Amino acid sequence: MSLILRAASLADATPAGVICHAAFKTIAERHAFPPDFPDAESAIGLLGHLISRPDTYSVVAELDGRVAGYAYVNAYRTRPAYRFTVEDSVYIAPDAQGKGIGRALLDRLATYQEKTMALKSKIKSALMYPISVIVVAFLVLTVIMIKVI
Repeated sequence: MSLILRAASLADATPAGVICHAAFKTIAERHAFPPDFPDAESAIGLLGHLISRPDTYSVVAELDGRVAGYAYVNAYRTRPAYRFTVEDSVYIAPDAQGKGIGRALLDRLATYQEKTMALKSKIKSALMYPISVIVVAFLVLTVIMIKVI
């Protein structure tokens, strides 16, 4: 068993969409729900859209040279109250389940998200000094202007 995790590309939308459609179809049939995707093409279109979005991190798992799983993570909502909340989904081909692929994909998403949050924190911290210098300079300039005029 040769498992490779890599960034998803648009070429992966078709196999990942087929896996996603099969997963939702199985759940819908088992519980008598209406299907989320009427056909595989709908799922392929959605995953193609997600893979192409710059704010979505998508990963595929290849098992012995074929796509056996797909996962993504993105912001749950853009509203400030949800700024620390993300949405993730993991889909595994039925014949590849029980082999640790889902755990590997979820670990990859979690690692990516932790690194992203750490980077955002560093950027915010790095911006605090220049902002405080600008504020102090503005205050000093204001005081000088008031005293001179």
